[in-house]
Amino acid sequence: MKIKAGILITFILLMFTVKSHASGKTTEHKANIFIPDVALLTIEPVENSKNDIIFERPGSSGVRIQFSQKSKSETRINYSSVIHKNQYRRITATIVEEIPEGLIMKLNASGCQGKGTGELGIGHQAVILSNTPADAISGIGSAFTGKGNGTGHIISYELDMSNPDYYDLYNDKQYSFTVMFTLTDDN
Repeated sequence: MKIKAGILITFILLMFTVKSHASGKTTEHKANIFIPDVALLTIEPVENSKNDIIFERPGSSGVRIQFSQKSKSETRINYSSVIHKNQYRRITATIVEEIPEGLIMKLNASGCQGKGTGELGIGHQAVILSNTPADAISGIGSAFTGKGNGTGHIISYELDMSNPDYYDLYNDKQYSFTVMFTLTDDN
């Protein structure tokens, strides 16, 4: 019986020794994380806001037509961008239609406002718009502007005349322009 008890005790001690050696071993495996490139862009007009530029008729003869902003322009551009380190994106603006000869359409983009974070872009001022893409906002890294009122870059427009001979324009005509914004990688 002593022999059976000795074998049993030896067997139990051997089990504890094997278990203690086994619990000290480690194993590992790799977990991959994939973060995709993201390039999303939205234009969000503020409620009751229009991008109207109106010519005012002169009050007396011999006076030039005056431009006025009858309504406040409060269009906002918001974006989300995830891009590789040390790479940047920009937002270009292009007018789709032909601008009547003698008119110059300019765009102003403010700095980013609101709750956005990351490498937010820099807004450009007095960007002359045409059928060729022009930088409105540049230097966008991995960032987001936030969403809703009070966020993003405010976009406004100015109209100027390159030629004081504007008689062909002034016939109660209305011109509409489509401005196309594109979020693109810097190359």
